[in-house]
Amino acid sequence: MDSLKIYKVLPLLEDYNYNVPEWIDEFKSIMRVCNIKDPERLFVWANEAVDLDLQSVLKYLVTTRKSETRYPTLKEIRKAIEEHLDITDSDKLDYIHSLVIRDDESIRSFNNRYRRLYHDLNRDYQSMVTVKNYRKSISSRTYPYSQVFISGCTNLQEAYKIAETAEKAEQELNNTIGVQHNIYNNHVSMVAQNSSSSISLHPIYSSMNNMNNSFLATHISNNYPRRMMLARDNINNAFNNNRGMNIRNNQFFNSMNTNNYNTTSEVAVAAVRRNKSPSRIKTSPYKDTPQSLGNNPIPLNTDAMNYNKNFINNNISKQNL
Repeated sequence: MDSLKIYKVLPLLEDYNYNVPEWIDEFKSIMRVCNIKDPERLFVWANEAVDLDLQSVLKYLVTTRKSETRYPTLKEIRKAIEEHLDITDSDKLDYIHSLVIRDDESIRSFNNRYRRLYHDLNRDYQSMVTVKNYRKSISSRTYPYSQVFISGCTNLQEAYKIAETAEKAEQELNNTIGVQHNIYNNHVSMVAQNSSSSISLHPIYSSMNNMNNSFLATHISNNYPRRMMLARDNINNAFNNNRGMNIRNNQFFNSMNTNNYNTTSEVAVAAVRRNKSPSRIKTSPYKDTPQSLGNNPIPLNTDAMNYNKNFINNNISKQNL
């Protein structure tokens, strides 16, 4: 395999925050994929994956005896790096307690990482890793977390299995919902795009289309602005309320209809304009407001009214006698 391609996928120790167990596992995987098995080539690439300080440590692992060079194994490289960085079992325990599943990582893949880190601990420290610690690590995955919690399992092996099963069930449900959603979208798209389909020819849908077309035609073909129609209605209302209009005015108002409406909006508005000037009558808060003659008519004294009044008074006098 091309060296440049290997260098692009080579896992660097600093990218793993100097977590040696995880880094060495990823390094093994890359070397296996690239089909690199020779100890010399493995050492060269491991040397490229660490910083200069660690490179000076690793070079002492290469020994020569009787013109024969021996290169260290990956297990020896890992041990040398951990000793140089002074990584203890307590540090490894803290790391596994803070471990969190990645966003793009499956439960199965995370369990493999968690399992390797767990077995890398001393037995005394392994007892300090509980199912509760594991649940915390997968808390971003709601359904697997809840299933591990509900099960009440007490060992990590059961927790691994339950979480993986829950993830599979969740994926299967999401796939089923996705298929149903796609079927619905395809059905709606087919009906919308195929105007000659059998469903569009159904009497219910055809009558709805006719109603929509007639509604649009009625409103689009209307050549009169809305304000002109309102002005005409106001004029008609004023005519109906005013019983004293003469025949000439009747003819004017009858001409204001939708068939022969040729006047301008200014004429219509002027016809219904009302005098909105405020009253000039001065009032006092302690006196009644004067009423108009229309509201409080005063009877007129005529001869006929005086005759009726005298006639009534004479009849009353005769009855008293």
